[in-house]
Amino acid sequence: MYKDLQKISNYTKYLSALTVSNAKSGHTGAAVGMSDFLTVLYAKHLNFDINNPTAINRDRFVLSNGHASALLYSLLYMADHKDISIEDLKNFRQFNSKTAGHPEIEHLAGVDVSTGPLGQGLATAVGLAIAEKKLTAEKNKPFNHTFVTVGDGCLSEGISHEALELAAHLKLNRLVVMFDNNEITIDGKTSLFTSTDIAKRMKAYGFNVIKVDGHNLKAIDKAIIKAKKSNDKPSFIIFNTVIGKDTAKANTNTIHGYPLKPEELENFKQALKVDANGFEFDNSIKELFKAIHDKKDFTAITEELYLDNSKNLNNALTALKKAAIEENVNQATRASIGECIDVTTRVDKHFISGSADLTPSNCTKSKTMVDITPNSFIGNYIHYGIKEHAMGSIANGINLYSNTKQNIAVGTFLSFADYMKPSLRMAALMHLPVQFVFTHDSIGVGEDGPTHQPIEHIVSLRAIPNSYTFRPADMVETVEAWQAAMNIRTAPSFHLLSRQNLELLRTEFSNENKVATGGYIIYQENTQTPDAIFVASGSEVKLAVDAAKKLNTEGKNIWVVSMPCYELFEEQTAEYKESVLPKAVTNTIAIEAGSKLGLATVANHFICLDEFGKSAKADELFKHYNFTVDFAYNKALELI
Repeated sequence: MYKDLQKISNYTKYLSALTVSNAKSGHTGAAVGMSDFLTVLYAKHLNFDINNPTAINRDRFVLSNGHASALLYSLLYMADHKDISIEDLKNFRQFNSKTAGHPEIEHLAGVDVSTGPLGQGLATAVGLAIAEKKLTAEKNKPFNHTFVTVGDGCLSEGISHEALELAAHLKLNRLVVMFDNNEITIDGKTSLFTSTDIAKRMKAYGFNVIKVDGHNLKAIDKAIIKAKKSNDKPSFIIFNTVIGKDTAKANTNTIHGYPLKPEELENFKQALKVDANGFEFDNSIKELFKAIHDKKDFTAITEELYLDNSKNLNNALTALKKAAIEENVNQATRASIGECIDVTTRVDKHFISGSADLTPSNCTKSKTMVDITPNSFIGNYIHYGIKEHAMGSIANGINLYSNTKQNIAVGTFLSFADYMKPSLRMAALMHLPVQFVFTHDSIGVGEDGPTHQPIEHIVSLRAIPNSYTFRPADMVETVEAWQAAMNIRTAPSFHLLSRQNLELLRTEFSNENKVATGGYIIYQENTQTPDAIFVASGSEVKLAVDAAKKLNTEGKNIWVVSMPCYELFEEQTAEYKESVLPKAVTNTIAIEAGSKLGLATVANHFICLDEFGKSAKADELFKHYNFTVDFAYNKALELI
């Protein structure tokens, strides 16, 4: 068997190197270096069904060091996955190719996670493992293993510490991390920048650590078997490998991103004893793979796990909105999101929430929620600890686990969204409907000072493609924002919420979700073309309304547009947008406690904030930075 596996691996190495060389672009080193242990994994251990590639009980594989994508594509071809062909390998890294430079889930069924930014795949794999362990607890039977490869790059990124520490703490025993220990990075030997004993580091976390020769197939097989049997710890296998083994540039940093030249590729083929003419080789190699793969005792499960609760949730949230109006609620929108989470928890038994050590501040945990702990996964709340970076990626992994996308929310302060930017971007890239709750959304944080007062964060979130940023003005808008976001199934949503109380602006109940339009006229006394329009979001909508009322008592015609979600507004028809923001009106004033770039496309005058805040009481700060009714009144008066 091991001779057959070695033969498969040699052809896979050659195919990977050929794929990179043919494209004249890519990464040969890790693809060749990891082929031996990943061939053993794919052929002998990884449970999957090429006829049912999204089976819920398939083993998950994450190539966290995604630059080695040529190897993953070659293995999928060897395994005879239906949606990859030799032509796809020939089109590696080309325009509109399935075989992109780094793996992307929407292109190939055999790709479980889009990867590339180092460490992101590792943390996402932890999320996949959490989802599996929770499912195991609910169904009282194990479903799958999660395997993830990492290199020195992934382990050097800070996110690796956050993700691995939590994985060990939660005893994710069906998670197997496979470390390609070649001691080479782009700059050269890893000794240039680290002296860490990786084995001791992983043992300190609480991993089951296994060391093995990454080119000895029998030893590799035994190591994977041992890791799969772990019942109380995640496993970390250190595969000692040679980067670009058997190539002309083996064991050097040059081979990392080096396409072999024709003569070097031919010599490599000869060293591996591969009989091939370019991309053409005997189909018996794929038959060898199939013979080993078919010995696995695996039957794909096709059931979907998470039922569609959207109708019941919509009804429950509408009822919450009605109750808020009846009670004339005056509270911080972070508290309002907490009520939305409470309703969601009651309706959707699979909903999971969590926070990076800010649970009381983020209001992400309702009274009915139960903690997920190392000894019990029946709960629905995760205490991530101070791990914003990993938290975002782990949430992505939990959401990814099922085709129907499990509902999940995570929270922290808006000023810490910067820690999460890579995971927010990957959520958008992978079309994941994760709810990111960001509280303390402005200088309203007050005494915590400029380090905790977000300025550029609103616009930076709005700038992420395929995402939706909600900044509600009161509880009614908060409920509608949550309702709209939960109905968006192909993109993440960012909820920016106040620390300070905000009184209700909309006091008449309607089943209509106005936030779903992104922007709407919240105050208007005269439908004739206005003299000026205030466009505001969040806490600033109230001062815009008060300033408009003051101006209207003096015979002016001022509208106020609440813009809780710019992205949704941009998706509306031209006719609708014209009805809200007529092009004939040139006096459009944006009021937002953040960078003026945030609403720059919908206004030509601004009451915004383009400098860091100060440490003082919130009321003092809003006054100091001109977020007052009088300043807005005078600004409009000057323009009129």
